Amino acid sequence: LPSRLLDELLRVVSEARYSAALRSRATVLMTMLCALDDPRDAQNLRTALEHQLPVQLDRLAREEDGYVVQCVAAVTSVLEATVLMVLQSLVESLRRLPAAAEAARVTTDELVAGPVYVLPVFVHIACSSLLCSCILSTRALPLLGAVFDLAARAPPPSVTSPALASGSSAEQLQPLVLMVMEALQAQQGLMLEHAPQVIRCLLPALAAFLPSNRGEVRLLALKCFCGICVLFLNDDHIFDPMAAKPTETTLLLEALLCHKALPSLPVLLGDQPPAPSYALRLLATLLSRGSSTAGLALREMGLARHVLASLRVQPALAPHTALLAHCLLQAQ
Repeated sequence: LPSRLLDELLRVVSEARYSAALRSRATVLMTMLCALDDPRDAQNLRTALEHQLPVQLDRLAREEDGYVVQCVAAVTSVLEATVLMVLQSLVESLRRLPAAAEAARVTTDELVAGPVYVLPVFVHIACSSLLCSCILSTRALPLLGAVFDLAARAPPPSVTSPALASGSSAEQLQPLVLMVMEALQAQQGLMLEHAPQVIRCLLPALAAFLPSNRGEVRLLALKCFCGICVLFLNDDHIFDPMAAKPTETTLLLEALLCHKALPSLPVLLGDQPPAPSYALRLLATLLSRGSSTAGLALREMGLARHVLASLRVQPALAPHTALLAHCLLQAQ
């Protein structure tokens, strides 16, 4: 294939004076070219996404011409298969990290550099309302959950190699993974549609970041975890602990919050703002939904004093802090 083929296709796709049919055909060819990528670096896919491919696709998706509609559908189908291959490769790369770190191999940073190079691909896709379904799908979510879980358990930068300095690939890994989650969090419709799988695959892996010894990682993880959990907690079809027979998602989410999130509460409440506000909002929402299991866990872990101490130093009485104080008083 010509070395500049991708550049030429990008030029055609972004040229507004060309017809929608021609631009959509070029988009299909470009996507097929991306499917031929080595999934370990996804070079063509990353280049296409960095050159506004999602924006061009969103414009084409507004066209009513039947041929253009078919082309857009073909693009999303090919990209979904490509994303699965890249995710599988990413999982395999991350699985090799602990063994490489334990053996003190000099190639450890190279193993981290690959995933760090590929992860922006998923940030671009997650930000697109048209393409995010390639990630938030039944087949992709288990792989994405594995990526999050492996990244949360990745060796710290100081362990992977003594030569690593600030700003290295190892230091960028966890923040980049959480940036993908931050972008997906905004796709609330698909999040709600795939709530059972998100609760099983993504939230436990996301909760694994909460005890991190890196403050910026804890904050970003808490922001994403809080946003998704509050979305689910406020949906009666997903979470209803007062029901005569609670649903599976209710039991799973309640257990996850009580066993994974609440134990990290003292550390999160002691972090710099806005971390305490996120933690208080999550706890207030959980208790306001009538979760007796959460109330019991709060008492057994002796967390009330940490919560009250954090409420005292809040700069203002926000709705979630007032709600939390009300729930704590009711529980007495």
